[in-house]
Amino acid sequence: MKTSKGFKYLLICFFTIAVWSVFAFGVAFYGWWMEDAAESGSYEKFFSWAANEIDTKNNGTAALVLIEDGEIVSQYSSSPWGCVNTPNYSDSVYYSV
Repeated sequence: MKTSKGFKYLLICFFTIAVWSVFAFGVAFYGWWMEDAAESGSYEKFFSWAANEIDTKNNGTAALVLIEDGEIVSQYSSSPWGCVNTPNYSDSVYYSV
């Protein structure tokens, strides 16, 4: 069976896009271009690094919560105005505690 050049070109394009997509997803998912912020399993070092990043590079209000085994281990909040309000959910009509 004879196929046209246009059809072959289309198949080559689809194949190339599929291969590139798989490669790009793998690179993005595994972060090949990124450096580790801390060693694997070193939660304290990661938390310290993340809090420093928030302080030095963030211009807005930010909150960071480190959860380990379902428990809150560390909390950090930052605001350019110097204070971050913590909501009191017991007074809220939307949350029942």
